[in-house]
Amino acid sequence: MKINENVYLFEKIKGANSYLYISDNSEISIIDAGMPGNASKILSQISDLDISLEKIKYIILTHADIDHIGSVAELKNATGALVAIHEIEVPYLLGEKKKKQKGMIGGMIGLIFGILLKIMKTQNIVPDITLKEGDFIGGLKVIFCPGHTEGSISLYNAETVLFSGDAIITDKHSNIKGFNNIATSDTLEAGKTINKIKHLKFEVLLPGHGSPVLKNASAKLKEYNQL
Repeated sequence: MKINENVYLFEKIKGANSYLYISDNSEISIIDAGMPGNASKILSQISDLDISLEKIKYIILTHADIDHIGSVAELKNATGALVAIHEIEVPYLLGEKKKKQKGMIGGMIGLIFGILLKIMKTQNIVPDITLKEGDFIGGLKVIFCPGHTEGSISLYNAETVLFSGDAIITDKHSNIKGFNNIATSDTLEAGKTINKIKHLKFEVLLPGHGSPVLKNASAKLKEYNQL
């Protein structure tokens, strides 16, 4: 699904949203990779856009939850792209640390994610690039957004787009929902992150879950209050 001249949302992806971003200087990145089993769909849609796989330079991960990293290994093998993630998320990506989960439902989700991560550990998903606040990659600025996970990030192109990962999600009608309380490790930090993002200006919000907000996204976020 074409969002604008720079952004495509891959369709029928299980798990988190996965996007293709083409920077102003033509660097091409995949942002997040959904659950395991999505690689063939993503690669097929890239081919449909008449983009050769060798042109994919980066696979940028907003955080290390399984629904965002599940197809990374296959995508990296097919494209040769460099995998990038915030430095704090590296031990989670490698399966060396586990995300804190809240309550019974969160614990069940964590157990399932943990089993899948153990399976994926054999695929040796070692990041090529570690990111931190203020870095630029693929034409996007890294915004440190802790809360949902310890090292979550958003990716920002001033005045135009914000890829929010799970720091900000929406519903299927593009209404902003803030963050998911059950799936968020630290709700206090997550609230601070939303307030931080409210100071940015962008037309389009591209969430990790839900439908993109295509117009006046930062203005709509300023009107939003997390309950």
